Amino acid sequence: MNDDGSHNSQKGTLKSEWTLLLDSFVEEENPKATVIQGLPQEFIHETMRELSVQKHSLFQQIEDVKAQIEETHVVIENLQLVGSDTQGAHNRIADLHEQGATLTETIHTLDKKIKKVRTLAG
Repeated sequence: MNDDGSHNSQKGTLKSEWTLLLDSFVEEENPKATVIQGLPQEFIHETMRELSVQKHSLFQQIEDVKAQIEETHVVIENLQLVGSDTQGAHNRIADLHEQGATLTETIHTLDKKIKKVRTLAG
């Protein structure tokens, strides 16, 4: 019999192999849909859960960036009222917009992976 440590090690190795296989399919840009028969449902659910958690985290980061942009707009308005230089705040907003664009692109990539996992799972 295997002890729990050995069983977990084998399970981790199997999970790694399935992950590599799935990643190889996900990264392909083949428009033809492929269904992998025998893909363990536990693996599919776990992969979908991990991708969903990543997507949720990215949405939270976008909300944080949005809040920072709004705060910076208020700072700009206040600086303009007192006649101070607003260039630093405008640069900050440009940086935040760039961060938001990067996060949005990452979400689109993640959505493609989620769609591909659903397609591969049948």
